[in-house]
Amino acid sequence: MEQPELQNDLIYWDKHRIPVNLTVIFSLAVAVFGLYSWFTGNDGSIRGEFIVLLGLGSAAYSWLTNPRIYLIYPEAFFVVYGRPRNKKILFENISHLEMRQLATPDRLRVWLYQGRRVVLMVKDPEEFQDQLQRALDDFRRRHPEFSVIEPEASPEG
Repeated sequence: MEQPELQNDLIYWDKHRIPVNLTVIFSLAVAVFGLYSWFTGNDGSIRGEFIVLLGLGSAAYSWLTNPRIYLIYPEAFFVVYGRPRNKKILFENISHLEMRQLATPDRLRVWLYQGRRVVLMVKDPEEFQDQLQRALDDFRRRHPEFSVIEPEASPEG
């Protein structure tokens, strides 16, 4: 995935709502337990090598799939996962933004033209939505070819 080009162009950034990736910590603890049982010979019914691989595989999967930081730039925004993975979402691919407010904490949804959505769980969702919407509006003002075209209401007769 691509890295952000210039740090000077950064408009706004925020961290993920959950500061510590507990799944990685738990998975590494499982891997350490697997190493211990492998070397002590206390395998029981499950072999230590399998437990080590299961723990390390779970830790790698969690590291690569759980976001850590969200960055807004003038042309796109980035979702930064564990190194080396970043996801670049260009503003030209964004349909609209939506704040989801339920009994759970607020989540910002970014709807793409392909019908998919990206759910963002930032620490300050209202401020992030304001900054992202402002950057998206500025992008659409600079590039009118990517502006959202509202369908015209046709009179029914």
